[in-house]
This record gives sequence, C-alpha cells and structure tokens, in this order.
Amino acid sequence: MTIVASNSLTVSNVNDGTITHVAYANSADGTDGFTTVYPNLNLLNAGFNLNIAMVGTGENNYNQGGPRFYINSGLYMSQLFNIGDIFTVSFSFKVESQTASGQIMAQIDGGSWATYAKANISPSESEIILTQSIVVDETFITSNNNSRGIKINLNKAPTSTKLTLTNFKLEIGNKRTPWMPSSSEVTTADWPSYIGQYSDFTSTASTDPAKYVPWTVFKGIDGNNGRGIVSSEQKYQLTQTSAKPVDPWDNSVWQTTQPTTTATNKYLWSITRTTFNLAPLTQDIVEQKAVYGDKGTDGNPGKIVSDTEPTTRFKGLTWKYSGTADLTAIDGTVIKPNVEYYYNGTHWIINLIEANQIHVIDLSAISGTFTNGSIKNVAIDGPVTSTILIEKKHILFTFSDSSQNTTNTLELDSQQGYANTFVDSNSGRTRTVQANFQGFFTSDTDGPSAQLTPYGVYVTNGLQTTTVSLGSGINATLAKIGQMCQISINSNSSNVPAGNGVALSGNIPAGWRPAIGTPFEVMMYSGTAFQRPLHITIGTDGKLSIVNASASSYWCFGGTTYMLA
Repeated sequence: MTIVASNSLTVSNVNDGTITHVAYANSADGTDGFTTVYPNLNLLNAGFNLNIAMVGTGENNYNQGGPRFYINSGLYMSQLFNIGDIFTVSFSFKVESQTASGQIMAQIDGGSWATYAKANISPSESEIILTQSIVVDETFITSNNNSRGIKINLNKAPTSTKLTLTNFKLEIGNKRTPWMPSSSEVTTADWPSYIGQYSDFTSTASTDPAKYVPWTVFKGIDGNNGRGIVSSEQKYQLTQTSAKPVDPWDNSVWQTTQPTTTATNKYLWSITRTTFNLAPLTQDIVEQKAVYGDKGTDGNPGKIVSDTEPTTRFKGLTWKYSGTADLTAIDGTVIKPNVEYYYNGTHWIINLIEANQIHVIDLSAISGTFTNGSIKNVAIDGPVTSTILIEKKHILFTFSDSSQNTTNTLELDSQQGYANTFVDSNSGRTRTVQANFQGFFTSDTDGPSAQLTPYGVYVTNGLQTTTVSLGSGINATLAKIGQMCQISINSNSSNVPAGNGVALSGNIPAGWRPAIGTPFEVMMYSGTAFQRPLHITIGTDGKLSIVNASASSYWCFGGTTYMLA
C-alpha cells in the first residue's frame, strides 16, 4: 500500500541536547571575580573578616579542654533559622604549623562535629576554604527560639599552631557563592557587572572566562542625578525710590559691576541668577543691598593742623602749629613750631600728657627701644633713700641711711664689671668688693687688700714664712698670707724617733698661732706603703706636739691650713 502525504509537518522547539552555561564577572574580559554561581548576600554583618590567631596546646587538645573557639558575639544568630531552611556556611582559614599535622572542624550549635565539616591540616598548607551546607530540621531546634551559633575547633593541633579565620559568610542555599557583604552594606559596585554564556553538550561548566565571550554589561541602570546648582551670577541697579525693581535679568538696567549710591540714586539693588542642571534651569532673586545716607550737620573738628591760627575757636579744639617760626596768637600766647595746643575757651595751652595722668598697671604692654637717655627712680622712706639709675651701659643702685650716716652702692657696668661699696662716714671706713675680667678684688681701709686672678692670689702684706724646730732635727715650716696659715712637716726614717708614745714638741711664735686648737694628722709611710697617721696638735698658746704611736721608725710628710687668731 502506498501512502501519499498531501500536507507537510513542521516540528519546533525540539531539545537537541545542548546546555547553556552562564558566568558572571566584574570586568569586560571576565577575569576579575569570575564565578559560575551568582553570589548571594551575606546574612552576617561586617562580613566577619576576622583575623584571629589561636595557639594550639598539644595533641588531642579538644578532648583535653583545649582551645575550642566559639564565635558567639557575631556569628550567633537569632530569629534566622526555620525548620526546612537550607543555609551554607563558609570561611577561609590559614594554619601555620612547623611540625605535625592536625585537624580543624566546625559545627552549627546543636549539631555533630562529624556531620558538619572538617579538614586535615599539614605544615605545607597555607589557606583552605571550609564550606558546608546545613539543613535545619527538628534536631537543631533549641529553647532559644531557633537561635544558632557556629563553633570552630582546632583538634589534634601541635603545640604553637596558629590559626587565622577570615571571610565568614552565611548564605541561603546549598551552594557556596563568592563572598559578599550583607544587605545593609552592599553597594552597586559589589555585584558582578558583566555576564557571559556559551552552550555545549556537557553538563559541567567551564572555568575559562574566554569560553563565555562576549561579556556584556547586565547590572541595573543607576538612578537619575539630583537637581543641583551649576552656577550663580549677580548684577546691580540703582533707583531713586524704595520700590523693588521688576526688570528682567536681560534688561540693560542691570549692571555687571556694582555702582556707587548718590544723594539722587539712593537705593542699590541686586539680582542673583542661579542656574541648575535640571529644569527649571534658572531662578532670579532681587534684593536691596544698600541705601545712601543723608548728610548730617557738620561737627566741630577734633584737631587742626595749620601754620595759621584757626579763626573759629571753641573749647576743646586742638591745634598743631605746623609753622617753622614762633607765632603770637590772638590771646597773646607764643605758639612754638611743631607743638600741639589745646584751647580752653580763653587761651591756648600746650597739650601735654603729664606723668600724673598716666596710670600703668602692666609694663608688658610697653614695647620699643629707649635710646640715648636715662631712667632714674628715687624712693624715700624716712631717713632711707633708695635710688636706681639706668644710663647707657651702666646701672647704679644706691641705699643711703642718714640716721646711720652710711651708704651702700651696687654698680653694674658692661665694661667695668661689678662693684659693691660700703661707706661709713662716721669712721671714714670704706669696704669694697669688685669683680671684672681682670679678677676678683676686695679691700678695707682698716686692713689689707686682696686680689684673685687667673695667675694667683695677691695680698698687700704679702706671703710670710717662718720655721719652728721640733727637735731631733725635724722642723715645721709655716707660711701665712692674710689670715690663713699653712704648716708643713717633712721628715724621714733617719730622724723620726721610734717606739710607742715618742713625742716631739715646739713653740709657734705669736702672730702665727691658730684662733682655736687645731689637731691634724700627717701620713706616715714605709717605702711607698701607707702605714698610719702621725698625730699633731697645735694649741692657741702656740704649743705644737707630735706623738709617734708606732714602735717602728717611718718617714712622713704632710701639712694643714688653719685660721690665725
């Protein structure tokens, strides 16, 4: 039998077995942020990019109560989990270990370590992404109204293992997607901007961005810009009345430069045009800027500078005469050149500022330089007169007491130095202390004078010496300068008596004796080694005694200085 078809049959939308693969990226070539899964928002605020280091304490530290890490403050969620919901928890961690390997595990609060996620670690690993999908069922319901927390445990970690946890993400679904911020933090720039796709007969999508070309922009269009100011201009106009002008912006009565008000055109107005980027594009505002003030009556001049006398005079008028020669005023006053005068209603008076008109509270307000003059301050208190004089390079302080007939002076001079003098006019006695670059000087009209210089000490009575015999051929040498005397004893083992209690004695003459009894000691040596002191005493009667407390004979030397009587 032959069948002849008289009509044609068209079949459409027949699946030929091809599969379309889609990918997303942040760049036009697909290389930046490439992903085949469109990202979900993070359910955790701040993304929990935590950099937390945890140090291991040894083998099987979890069973020993070791470093179990709980993230309760941020990863502990409330009113989020419902029965049947599917969530994915993911985070990155970096383990730093130089020895044996360990294990990291994590769980949802109430779940099992074994059923959640675990990863073995070794010294060679640097960063691992740990991810696990969680299906919330009855076994996860707690009394805390479906609240859940995430726990991380570093198990069987060797001592000194360090763990850093970053990029926490909790998202809806059973697939891990690229990290994203939460809904309260996300911006347009955080989402992928480009999409690419291709089709083939393989169910597995390629991870090569080149397979998805051309990449096209698919991100939503940004909203319209708001209305803003582009520019602002101002013009001006003068009017004779206070009526507000109604002239438009383009009228020539408005000037681009501000005019000056006059007695006729008293009122100054401005018109400000603001231009916007969106319609309405312009806005004009007219405002009054200023009003010309009418001239008041003339006031009396405060001061006249003239080489002629003012014809109109009134009390309080000040006139500075600018002429070069004396001028006799109408009232008979002789007016001096370059001098200021005050008219008191009858006569011209020199306008001076008297010292008793100045009340100074704080001299710090005065600044400047005082040139070629002197400052003198005199204070009198009964018989005592105090004077301070500052003049050029010299300062002089004087204190005089007329009841005692005495005077103290202190002088400071940049060239002459320092001098302090006391004068008693009753006795005619003068005592002086001076210091300058030549040295230190002191003198008394009742006694000697002395000078201390870098080269030594000089006194008017000079250096005097004498010698006192102590017996056994031993002498004491005395040297005095002023009121100071130095005694020195030099000897050796050949003439120092040996034996305990052996004594030598001598008599110091008057004028060389100390003000008070003076005991001192002389160092005794044997060879170069110090042995013991030699006891010496000088009395106010001039008696000098030496006691050798040793049974042996040594050589000795020494000396001391004392004040004369």
